[in-house]
Amino acid sequence: MTFLRFAVRRLVEMAVTLLGASFVVFGAMYLAPGSPASFLLSGRSASPAALQAINEQYHLDDPFLVRYLRWLGQVLQGDFGRSLTYRTDVSGLLADRLPATLLLVAMALLVVVVIGLVLGWIGAVRGGATDSAILVTTTLAVGTPSFVAAVLLQGLFAVKLGWFPTSGAGEGLLDMAWHLTLPAIALALYLIGMLARVTRSAMLDALEG
Repeated sequence: MTFLRFAVRRLVEMAVTLLGASFVVFGAMYLAPGSPASFLLSGRSASPAALQAINEQYHLDDPFLVRYLRWLGQVLQGDFGRSLTYRTDVSGLLADRLPATLLLVAMALLVVVVIGLVLGWIGAVRGGATDSAILVTTTLAVGTPSFVAAVLLQGLFAVKLGWFPTSGAGEGLLDMAWHLTLPAIALALYLIGMLARVTRSAMLDALEG
């Protein structure tokens, strides 16, 4: 239950973070120099009537908060808008990348469960220096941001040792899994440390009882 509460809390924190990040990014786009209409025209000249038509079509004259809430409401309904760069729906772009994303999440969860449980069990059963080493390792795992872990893992295992590819998502299930191994480990490190600690505490309580 402790780990479940922790996972729920992390999901809530993630949702709040995403909401705050979306507001900041949307605000930065709103405050950026130039106008969205000029970007849509790609530098081409247009009459005032054409500019007004673009502003009306995309609601560019609406207040910032109204535009943000409209965009947020559309996102919650599954409408992510249209990419101005790729000239296609954002939903389609996300769908193309969904298989790799789901595989990455599945691999990260598998790594968390297997390694977290094993480390927690070993630390509780063996004790002594082994337990101390696991505590130090899990503390480092919890305290290392995912992006820092990703850089370190890629630098060592992909660039220096050449064991893993440095970029791309691969083709086919096995090749995709091979490409996503390092990102999955980097993504899982924090939860590995937390699950190992929770497992260790539960095992110690069971052994002492």
